[in-house]
Amino acid sequence: MESRLGKVRFGSSLDGFYSENYTYATAPAIGLPEDTLPFFSLSYALGNVYASFSEPLYVFDEILFPPDGCINAKEAYGLYLEEAKKFGVKVIGGHTGCYEGIELPLIVTNAVGKRVKVERKKPSLGDSVFLFGKPFLESEWLEYLAGKSYKEIDWREITPVKVLRSLYKNQKIKILHDVSEGGIWGSLLEIQESQGLGIKLDENFYKILGGRSPADPSYGTVLAVVDKNSYERLCNKLEDCTIIGEVTKPEDGLTASFKSDLVELYGAVSSWDVKLNRLGVFLKKIKSVNCLSELVPEVGTNVVIAESPGDPIEKIAGVDGRIVRSVKGVRVGKPAYGASRHMALVLKEAMRNDESIRAAINIRLHEGVVKILKNMGYELQEIKSTDSFCPVWEEIKQKGLKSWALAEPPGYGLEGNIVLFSKDLDELLKLIQKICGELRDLSS
Repeated sequence: MESRLGKVRFGSSLDGFYSENYTYATAPAIGLPEDTLPFFSLSYALGNVYASFSEPLYVFDEILFPPDGCINAKEAYGLYLEEAKKFGVKVIGGHTGCYEGIELPLIVTNAVGKRVKVERKKPSLGDSVFLFGKPFLESEWLEYLAGKSYKEIDWREITPVKVLRSLYKNQKIKILHDVSEGGIWGSLLEIQESQGLGIKLDENFYKILGGRSPADPSYGTVLAVVDKNSYERLCNKLEDCTIIGEVTKPEDGLTASFKSDLVELYGAVSSWDVKLNRLGVFLKKIKSVNCLSELVPEVGTNVVIAESPGDPIEKIAGVDGRIVRSVKGVRVGKPAYGASRHMALVLKEAMRNDESIRAAINIRLHEGVVKILKNMGYELQEIKSTDSFCPVWEEIKQKGLKSWALAEPPGYGLEGNIVLFSKDLDELLKLIQKICGELRDLSS
């Protein structure tokens, strides 16, 4: 079962199965900009069909949106039909709807293909391992969406379908594998495991990494195991074609494991808005901080980011639904503009006093946190304002900002809070992680 949020295995893979004459594949797309979901869902499923040496016959879809996204769901269906036409495949049915319980738009493609009747030999020692396509385009696109890179990528190039279409009928090719979760490295390991063979990589493989982890996202590329004498015949027809290794004995194959830091971007970069995506990445990371529930006050936590003191409240991004505690653990809302008027006002006022500030968070007033902050060199500015609308904002407005940590003592019916400022979300995350680490040490 495969998605762009990760892969879960239940025994053998459930994302595709085959009969003597037909191939069936299903693939979801989720956690990316809405208008790209039809393209990627079709690409994932059709790629699986082609990689199984089959000709796609038709598809049917499942398009599911949150309750407030019914209009968007209809638009997505129309876009799905357009994308299917571009892929040259017929849509024979499906379902479109918007439902309670759906938080992110989800589009699933189910594809049926007919297997190509070609006699194909099994892999043998010395066979070449090819890599087709430009590696790491998916990584570069995710980094662009997350604001980590300014290199704009044509996301329509992030598909293996074009390459697979030119290869699936070639009888010299013994194995095809489109690269998905786990990157190129994960796909190489899957080939080894499924075929009971080993793979030995050569210097070409390490050259194409360019300093990246071999597990970095690289959807759009294709691995193939081919008779060792077929290089010129294959590579003359394709622009990006490299031999990266050869088939060897299982005991001499790959055993190392690699991780990718970019996996955290899946599900967090769900829009074209870089500021919202940055906040989405922060929220995904902070949710995994082990003591977060101890820091969230009863009224919830909000995080806000801005680009300049002149940003209107409507252009300051926050967490719609806040970060809240529940019986099932911490729940995190979605990035949205204008999601917290109070925290937006506080951030604007702080930025007027210190132009290097760009982010703010409120956490529970905790004796241990106060001690940790003081040990870190913070001089907590105590809030003495009695303004019922927003004491923190009123304090900074009247007395200025004297510290990047302000403590608001509890009042009648009010819980105490600490407001922390930072120059960016990365620094804010490091601060929260450090606080949690110190809290753990205090309690042990």
